[in-house]
Amino acid sequence: LGGTVIKKSPSILMRLCLLLVSPEMRRDLNRRRPHYISDWKDGIKDKRHSIPAILFLYFACLSPAVSFGTISDQLTNGSIGVVEFLLSSGASGMVSQSRRSTHY
Repeated sequence: LGGTVIKKSPSILMRLCLLLVSPEMRRDLNRRRPHYISDWKDGIKDKRHSIPAILFLYFACLSPAVSFGTISDQLTNGSIGVVEFLLSSGASGMVSQSRRSTHY
């Protein structure tokens, strides 16, 4: 090919991550990476504390979404229901947490 170097371009997923994830968040993730595995191992080892906490958070977050989803389903004639409220609750929780973690 006459010395032409063909470079592989980043995948669409990688380009999307680069656009959505700020450089500060990438640095923070790289800095915390060694601690992630140990955090998961500690949570799995100590089941007596982690399972009740997981169940409490699951039901504490699920019940308002189901009740407000049922009410909005009736008010909007099915346009916005329980599934939409569950998705929006999860998305807003992730956005809220990602904004908090950048301030520490």
